[in-house]
Amino acid sequence: LVGDLNLVESRYHSHLPEFVQDSKRYFEIFASYGLRDAVRALHDKAPHYTWFSPRTDEGQRLDHAFASTDLIGRARAVTVREEVRRGGLSDHSGLEIVLTLP
Repeated sequence: LVGDLNLVESRYHSHLPEFVQDSKRYFEIFASYGLRDAVRALHDKAPHYTWFSPRTDEGQRLDHAFASTDLIGRARAVTVREEVRRGGLSDHSGLEIVLTLP
């Protein structure tokens, strides 16, 4: 499940309590289906923002890649491709996931 899901993480967006609370419900639903966040599986410490407000330049990671535990185990790299946003193709950065497949 990959895309602009408009979900935020509480540790980086505590200043948006209603948005965080709604996001938390979705994260719980995804987890109940055995889906994990690929970005967090490989990069647990940095926020990895994928969108920046044109008014405040505040960053948010609204784009996510959720996958099964088996598929997450095959993830070798997850990169936020800022050149997509900076080049004007989208107002969001892209997510690139490198997998090792059999």
